[in-house]
Formats: sequence, C-alpha cells, structure tokens
Amino acid sequence: DAPSDAPTNAPSSAPSNMPTSSPTSEPTGSPTAPGCTPSPPVCNACIDDGGSKTRLVTLSFEYTGGSIVSHSQDSDKVNVSGNIGFADPVTVDVMDGASIVYTTSVALGATFTIDRSVFGGSFPTETLIVFSDGVARGMSSSSSAGMMCPGDACALFHTSCSQALNTGDMFGPITLVGFDDETGRDETTCVGVSATACDGCQESNGDKASLTSLTLVYTGEGPGSASHSQGADKVDFAGNAAFTNNVQIEVTDKDGDTMLLINNVNVGEAFTIPGSFSTETCVTVRSGGVAVSAECDGIACACFHTSCSKPVVVGDVFAPVTVSGFVNSDRTSADCPTPCTSNVPSEAPSAAPTGIPSEAPSTTPTTAPSAAPSDSPTSSPSDKPTDAPSDAPSDAPSDS
Repeated sequence: DAPSDAPTNAPSSAPSNMPTSSPTSEPTGSPTAPGCTPSPPVCNACIDDGGSKTRLVTLSFEYTGGSIVSHSQDSDKVNVSGNIGFADPVTVDVMDGASIVYTTSVALGATFTIDRSVFGGSFPTETLIVFSDGVARGMSSSSSAGMMCPGDACALFHTSCSQALNTGDMFGPITLVGFDDETGRDETTCVGVSATACDGCQESNGDKASLTSLTLVYTGEGPGSASHSQGADKVDFAGNAAFTNNVQIEVTDKDGDTMLLINNVNVGEAFTIPGSFSTETCVTVRSGGVAVSAECDGIACACFHTSCSKPVVVGDVFAPVTVSGFVNSDRTSADCPTPCTSNVPSEAPSAAPTGIPSEAPSTTPTTAPSAAPSDSPTSSPSDKPTDAPSDAPSDAPSDS
C-alpha cells in the first residue's frame, strides 16, 4: 500500500536550524508602562516654616486660560465667573474695591506678580482680578458681595491669609505659582509641605493641624540613621538601640509624664501614642536595666517636636523609631495623596530579537507530513509464499 500522507504525531527528528523569517519586533525605547509626572512641591504661602501665619509681600500667577477652579480655600471664599477661554494676550486688572491698582498685559503661559505695595502696604481680605481681551462678552456676576464682573472673566479669592494659599491653586484662568513673605521665604525655599509628603501637622487644605494620635514603628536603628523633616536643633538622640528585641518602650511628654508604656516590643512592631501632644515627645527604649545617661535611662532615647511647630511626616526617622501614621484634627495618614512615580523606565527595554533558533524542537506535531509519500513501494515483492504450504490439499485434485 502507499504510505499515508497524514501528519505524524511526533515532531520531526531533525528540526530546522534556521531562524524564523519574522522576529517578534524591535524593542521600544520607551518604558512599557508609562508613569506619571510627579507633582511639584506644594507650599502654603500663608504659613511659614515654623507653622505660624505669615504676611504676604508678593503673589505670582501664571495665566493658563480656561476656567478650571481647584484650590485649597473654602468654597464660599472664592468666586470665579466668566470664561475668557485661551485668549492671547489678555489685559489683567487688579482691583481694590472699585479701583484698578495694577494693570498689565499677559501672554498665555506667562506670569505676572502682584506686590502688596499696590494696596498701600498689605494685601486686602480678598483680591479681585479682572481679565479682558477686547472681545465683548457682556457682564458676569461675581464676588461674595454680588458685584458684577467688569470684564470677560473675574477671579475673587482671599489674600489676607485667613485662608490657605497653596502653590498650584487654580482660580479660573490663573494658577498661583510663586510668592514672597515677610520672612524672606518663597516658593523655592519653603519646606515641610509637598505634593507627596504626608505631614501629620497639616490639614488637607494646607492649614496647620494638631495631632490626636501618632503611630511609630520600632526599628531599633541608631542615631546615624536619623532622617526627618524637623530642624537638627529640634531633635535630640542618645544611645543606640542596636536592633535589640524584647524591649520596653516608654513615651513621655515635655514634663516627663508617661503617655504610653509597653513591654516586649520587637524590631518591626508598631505602636500608637494617643491623646494630646505637648511641644516635645520623647521615646525611651529600655533593655537589661542599662541607662546611657542621667537624661536617658535606657539603651536609646529620641525626643522630637509634636506640637506642630515643625512638620511630623510619615517616614520621618527618629533613630530607634519611624513615623508610620497619624490622626490629626482634619484627616488621617490614609487620606494622604499617593506618591507618583516618574517617567523613568523601571527596567531597560528588551534586547533586539536574536537570529538564532530555539535549541529544542517543539513537541507539537506539525500540520503537514514531514516528507512527501514515495511513489515506489517500500520493498521489492517476495518470490516466496507468505505462508507455509498446507499438508492437506484444500480441494479435490483436478482432472487435468
């Protein structure tokens, strides 16, 4: 019989050593999963680095166009009306009551700065900024007093620092991008506030908060590991916990009164300090009756500010303990914004496709026979009978 031309159920015994004619694809030069652009640091122009209200000297805004309203002030303290679109350029008039105290022409994407001197020495409770481009659009209702907007668009907001003023605040066609205050601080030098920092001493709108509980993790690290958002003169360390397990931890206030006392604490365990916080909170780690000094009756001590005159940020490392959470008068650490990853690829792109075939053949049968069937029988016909002759005739003998 002719051989079957159906495919075999086994791979060919001699796989091809040639690569495929279509390699997968060229590697991409971009990360496989795009990240996001980290938000710039956020500074409250109205709160100085010590947590106290300050007085503004200048405010700088970028003219972005549009009508997006997103800010840190109470909603009833801001009024944005009209929509100038993305007109370029526009005339900006800064009002003090019914009077124009400052005027300038601003291109789309450019910045302008308002100095307190135009108001006679200090920013008023609220400031009205009017935008016009010469195209008649009618009058718009504006301001908390119900006055009419004398231009194509208006933005009214608080500037006396009774409300927060955070860089990045958007008041319709303008965004706050900079400031100067009486302490000499500006948007490039402010500390303690950022888009990703989780500061227990800040409310969600940037105002100063007060702590109601603080969660720390006992890490057992030494003073060389300290890394925090408070000034060096605001923090004191003594001794070295040296990763000792099964310790006693006592937390005291500025008067030495015990706020929390717990035993058998191991490295990596968290504990929460409840209640109201004084100017300073101290953590003492004890083991084996050792006291490193008269001021520190344990193997390690750390004292830091908790009255919110300085930031208390999740991740701050105070030698043997690290801040891991908080509850304050406005929010908890769980409400903090999620840090954003940058647009940097996490890994290098894949290498170019190789021209070398895989070493082992596939175990899946091919859909076509490995070779065409032969037109010739596999062997010559035999001249021998296929079976031995029978000892008995099969039929009666023939007559012929």
